[in-house]
Amino acid sequence: MPEAARERKPDAAEEDLGLIERVLSGDRQAFEALVRSELSNLITKEKNMKGVAMGVVVSLVILGSSSFAAQKQQTITGEVMDSSCAKMGSHEMMEKQHNMPSNAASDKACTTACVKAGAKFVLYDASSKTAYDIDDQKKAEQFAGEKVKVTGTVDQASGTIHVAKIAKAS
Repeated sequence: MPEAARERKPDAAEEDLGLIERVLSGDRQAFEALVRSELSNLITKEKNMKGVAMGVVVSLVILGSSSFAAQKQQTITGEVMDSSCAKMGSHEMMEKQHNMPSNAASDKACTTACVKAGAKFVLYDASSKTAYDIDDQKKAEQFAGEKVKVTGTVDQASGTIHVAKIAKAS
């Protein structure tokens, strides 16, 4: 292998050190070359930082507008039900298992018992067969087993309704 092929090229740091040594020895051209090199590095870094900053701003605007759009309040009518019965679409099976009549008092008792056993309160919309997790379990508790109108924002990703207001449906 020829001698020239074995020599490695100096990296940028080594070149800068060579320039610095020449500057210290009084070489004006080396000084000017070093200044140009450093200015070029600063300009490149500044452009990169502006690009990163612009990317962050654009991302925040996009995320902010999609979050804002998802925050529109709506009113959904349904029953405050336990999550176990909501999966089946009614209390019917549980009420039969426990020899309970199918009525409003049994629906309330079933919902309360299932929640005590570990289920959660949900809003079940029978017309769309959709169960929404309710973020405020305390507000939902007083309406267990009842038909209600819930006003709030729905997080489509998690299927959770963030309750602003619950009222009995008429």
